Amino acid sequence: MSFMYRGNVSRLYRLLSSNGLATGDKEITGDYSGAETPFYIAPPAGEVFYLNRMIGGIVDAGSFDSGSYGNGITLTNGIACRLYRGGFAEANILLDLFDGCRIKTNTDWARACYDFQVSSFGSGDEYGIFRWTYTKDGTDPIVLDGDRQDALALLFHDDFTDLKGHGFCVRGIRKVKS
Repeated sequence: MSFMYRGNVSRLYRLLSSNGLATGDKEITGDYSGAETPFYIAPPAGEVFYLNRMIGGIVDAGSFDSGSYGNGITLTNGIACRLYRGGFAEANILLDLFDGCRIKTNTDWARACYDFQVSSFGSGDEYGIFRWTYTKDGTDPIVLDGDRQDALALLFHDDFTDLKGHGFCVRGIRKVKS
């Protein structure tokens, strides 16, 4: 890999949250059908995040379906994934990571991230997990610069209240600028 980390760095394990920080709401099981709601990660000023991977998890009662989200949830609007600079306005989109498409089914996550797996631990809820490794396509990590007000966001605009659990963890490197 051509990318090198230098300076004041540490590992980054952060859940996407309602305020982009470790203090925000991280469980995405609400009703967001009224307005598009971002759950995101954004570094503070003076820091840079180098994102290598996102791991998502969906917990639901019953068996997961290929044509719906979790077990039988219909998403009308779907989930978008975008990089922003300077706020969540249309004009501030740097990159749409789904190229204008949206995640509406479990199969859509499998298509975007490849390795979607459903696990059942005997009785109880099923758990779907997927790993999206940004650096597997031969490129460097996604870079978010706090001084530029960069953010990586998943945008939700449907009702997720029937899910038992729903969250996304981003992994990478945190660098404090000198």
